[in-house]
Amino acid sequence: MELRDAWLAPFAVERLDDNTFVSRTDGRKHRRWGPEVMAQSLIIAGRHAQSHSPLSLRALFVRPATWLHDLTFTVEALSTGRRLQTRLVRALQNGKVVFTCTASFGDTPGPLAHMAPAPTAPAPDTLRDWWEELHEALPSGNRSKRTFWELRSHGSVHATRPAGEPPRRTTWARPRAPLPDDPLVHAAAVLAVSDTALIHTVGLAYQVEYPASLDHSIWWHEPPKFDDWLLYASSSPVGRGGLAMIEAAFYAKDGRRIATVAQECIIP
Repeated sequence: MELRDAWLAPFAVERLDDNTFVSRTDGRKHRRWGPEVMAQSLIIAGRHAQSHSPLSLRALFVRPATWLHDLTFTVEALSTGRRLQTRLVRALQNGKVVFTCTASFGDTPGPLAHMAPAPTAPAPDTLRDWWEELHEALPSGNRSKRTFWELRSHGSVHATRPAGEPPRRTTWARPRAPLPDDPLVHAAAVLAVSDTALIHTVGLAYQVEYPASLDHSIWWHEPPKFDDWLLYASSSPVGRGGLAMIEAAFYAKDGRRIATVAQECIIP
């Protein structure tokens, strides 16, 4: 449970007042992980809206944050309707905004029921651990070789990508231990994974060392249950200069589309 407890620990933020939360420093010199800050923001927005049913989140990464200082989150209610609620979350460190997002929550019953089929992908037990592959391609002394997320990917490696083809990849993901029975935590887990390996759809395809996310958006199509493998299919339809667009989607093992993701990244 050690990896799970470490991942859940940042959600234990301190609430200062109705609209202010603080994630306390732990004294480490390490940078705070972008997916973790996004997941924290979703949990905080959900608590503020008193909802466990997120519909979407749109995030903007402004500057890096570290664990050397407290991270303060402010929440503003942009709308509070009977069916839909929207919250604006800002994360500040040393008086400067490091991250901002809007998160929407609600219940949207209706007659719609259509979906594009899930892409084909090799079975997860036929693929190598993605963290090991990443360390071989981009060695790092700071990156953990084992995280709470088990990832197994196929595609997007420079040596195997057909010439002229856009980068694309399929990744199987699952937690290494059961998550708490809270739909908001499961949605936060999907959100964290959506940015954990996404940028390497482009980064490994071009063999660059330090790609960075600029913004990130996700739409949940149903309350996710992240207790087994989910297929995360991603592709980059366009890249110009130092910027690339990435589109992605999560699918359950039965082919249901769980969530859709879009991200812009910068390649130095």
